[in-house]
Amino acid sequence: METGLSQIINPDYRGFQPRIGFAYSPTKRTVIRSGFGIFDDHYNLTFLFVTYPQREVVIPNAVDPGVRQGNATATWVLNQLYLTGALEGLKYPNGEPASFPAAAAKQLVLTGQTPPNFNTGPPGSFVTNSGGGIDPNSRIAYSEQASLQVDQELSKGLVLSVGYLFLRARKQFRPLDLNVCPPGGLVNAATDCPAASVVNPAFVGNKLPDGRDAFSGPLYSNAGLMYYVDATGNAAYNGGTISITDRLGQYFRFNANYTLSHTTDDGTFLTFVSTPEDLYERKLERADSVQDVRHRFVGNFTADAPSHGPLRNFEFSSIVTLQSPRPFTMFVGNDVNGDTNPVTDRVGWSPRNAYRGDDFYTFDLRLARLIHLSERMGLNLAFDAFNVFNRQNINEVTSVYGGGTPDFCGGTNPFNGPVPKHYNDATSLAIQSGTISCLPVPGIATAPAPDRLFGTPRTMFNPRQLQASAKFTF
Repeated sequence: METGLSQIINPDYRGFQPRIGFAYSPTKRTVIRSGFGIFDDHYNLTFLFVTYPQREVVIPNAVDPGVRQGNATATWVLNQLYLTGALEGLKYPNGEPASFPAAAAKQLVLTGQTPPNFNTGPPGSFVTNSGGGIDPNSRIAYSEQASLQVDQELSKGLVLSVGYLFLRARKQFRPLDLNVCPPGGLVNAATDCPAASVVNPAFVGNKLPDGRDAFSGPLYSNAGLMYYVDATGNAAYNGGTISITDRLGQYFRFNANYTLSHTTDDGTFLTFVSTPEDLYERKLERADSVQDVRHRFVGNFTADAPSHGPLRNFEFSSIVTLQSPRPFTMFVGNDVNGDTNPVTDRVGWSPRNAYRGDDFYTFDLRLARLIHLSERMGLNLAFDAFNVFNRQNINEVTSVYGGGTPDFCGGTNPFNGPVPKHYNDATSLAIQSGTISCLPVPGIATAPAPDRLFGTPRTMFNPRQLQASAKFTF
């Protein structure tokens, strides 16, 4: 390990990667294969190098965990100017009142000036400097993988394969914001943050009206975002595959594969939007992974022309890909639960990645010919067509339900509205047509209706593309 990394994270010498496999052929047409292994990964160096030059906030009477040794001489700071500070009338350590984010943004645009920056301040003051720590005892991530496959030759050249793959990823990095006051508040030598119900009487029992935890704001007013990463993330993949491979004579071969799979995790992407909705209930993050694609079919064939005759050295091939939708998380779009983070609040009790996009279908073709110019030189001409039928394949959909919509709208009360499930379902279309409205929630600013862009395409995959190429070999 590099010497510099030891200032951030302790070396892990516990890597153990046993592997075993076997193959057995009970008949001349059947082969059974199986294996198990543990595979170590490496640390996510991107996040290590982002936090390495960061000067951390200093909170009197509190420990900022996971900070780099020698960070006091770092070259830059990360600041978070949150609304609670101005609303509660807090002041910077120099006595100036805390800025509203909108006012600070206006000042920056008009004058180029930013709010005052302080690296520390006494409890009760307003400090925007943030922290970015890593659990120094984080293990190296690893995966446990097991597979079983049976290959059966049905006839000459025709092989049927059935397989299963099991994968468990352990000790993956996942983020959280440590600067969130517990729902019931906390008083000690470093802070005096109130209970959620004190800040907003609508948070009865320190809960949102639908029963989720509510918060009063930051744990420490004299610190901004405290972005912390530990190696507690887990992911799981279970997949079954069926494939058929055949070679018909000398000139034609094809392969078809179908995969049925399910992928889950508990939030293992190192982005602000991936911090938990509820710091104190991280188990609620366990859900379908953003990489969960249940069904996938890929088929391809290649046809070669005979080596003699007018079509000699021509090759015609195709690839067909059919895939079920990707999942997306339905976000409120603002800070409903009061934890100062406006990008993690989900609508109602919906889990992560509960909304599905659109199916993906594409059909590609290639026609190629090799022209022999001499014994050692050749010219390979090719014409490719991607997405031949020009299907409008959607990459991402807008999954922000709408700012000020703490739960799904359109029901008989503010909390029992219809839940959209996938792209272009009845509920999504009703939202886009403006026929769903929201009932008011006492004590919470509620939008009149969901965002009409919800469920609409945000980005697209490529349309039909035609490509001609020539490659000279010698």
